[in-house]
Amino acid sequence: MPIPSFNVLRRYAVIGFMACAASWAPLASAQPAPTPVVAINSLPIEGPASYTVYEQAKRGPVFLTGAVPTRIVELSFGLDLDELPTTATLSLYLLEDPSNFPTGAALASTTLNMIGGGSSVSTTVHTYSAADLGAIATTTLQAGQKYALIMSNSSLPVGITNDDLNDNAYTYAGGFSAVLNGDIGLFSDAQGWDQSDGTLAFSMTVVPFADPVPPTATLTCTPTELLAVAGQVSTCTVTLSAPSTTDTLINLTLPATNPGYTTTCTSPLVVPANATQATCTITAVANTTPGAPDVTADLAIAPPTTPDAYTVEGPAAQITIRSNGTVVPPANPTPVPTLGAAALVSLVSVMGLLGLRRTRKSA
Repeated sequence: MPIPSFNVLRRYAVIGFMACAASWAPLASAQPAPTPVVAINSLPIEGPASYTVYEQAKRGPVFLTGAVPTRIVELSFGLDLDELPTTATLSLYLLEDPSNFPTGAALASTTLNMIGGGSSVSTTVHTYSAADLGAIATTTLQAGQKYALIMSNSSLPVGITNDDLNDNAYTYAGGFSAVLNGDIGLFSDAQGWDQSDGTLAFSMTVVPFADPVPPTATLTCTPTELLAVAGQVSTCTVTLSAPSTTDTLINLTLPATNPGYTTTCTSPLVVPANATQATCTITAVANTTPGAPDVTADLAIAPPTTPDAYTVEGPAAQITIRSNGTVVPPANPTPVPTLGAAALVSLVSVMGLLGLRRTRKSA
């Protein structure tokens, strides 16, 4: 039986590899999407009353997240609207210990359009998708944290349906749980947050979400020492640990202005989409002043303008321009003394006589 040649075996190996890759491709593409979980729910609700919210009166549910980060993909509110159309502002707050009330600015806010219902229809459930929720849907709820979703309105009052009799309590899933009973509210600028035992007509659907790890950005400059003469250049390179599908703007702390060098470095420095590096230069300026001091140019990566666009890794760069290596033009040369033609003939004659005398003595 003939033995297959090396080329034949290599061809079979390639075919086998391609077959394996083809068999794995459907499995990889068939990975299930994250399963939505109704993390909080008090719908339907009976015996409705209405808490009116406006610019100085805010109200909403509070909750404790589960064991994994999540993002909100759908919210439903029971709302009573006196007039249509109108809008309301929904804000996401982080709660602080031990008060369990919001402090500081909202993590994210969005404007919701109040649709349907009206004064003739009470307790209409309005459902908002991730597209409706804007920045709230793109803000990650970290695991094991306490949050509040607070509704307010600066134009027409909006009534949030509420069950004062507690006939419908909140139910929780996906590891979510209660921070306190009912909900919290803010009734005027002069008063602080307050807790109410009423249950709002509300549900929230989330999906697990792992925040992408931002790339690291490092800076290197080569060489780190230059002579103060023309043509001396240090190239500074910013390197990302992973490329992005869009341009990455790297903020730089630029060198101070100095006559000892020039630079092409600007802030921000743009790392193009699908690339991992961008460069700029620091160029020494020729020094013609003897004894001038050395010059240093400091360059560093600053934090990003957009949170999580990148993280800074490694030290800043410092380029030193050595002035003691400068080539200083010499002074006018001093001429070497020379003999005239007559003196040169006399010198040759004397040397010849001395040589003849030594020859006679040796004979």
